[in-house]
Amino acid sequence: MKTVAVFEAQQRFSELLAAANQDVQDQRERVSAAMARLRTLRHGASLGATLSEAIEDGRD
Repeated sequence: MKTVAVFEAQQRFSELLAAANQDVQDQRERVSAAMARLRTLRHGASLGATLSEAIEDGRD
């Protein structure tokens, strides 16, 4: 996180907002890429049982 003085923030407000917006966009892209990767990893994977059965087995 970047820290700036109040006067500097007033002078560079639009620039700071643009930088914050870019950080949000970058984070969204990273999350989207991670979710896409997880979707490809789970393709063809199974629990070997139904979800209810797996939950019951986990309670033992």
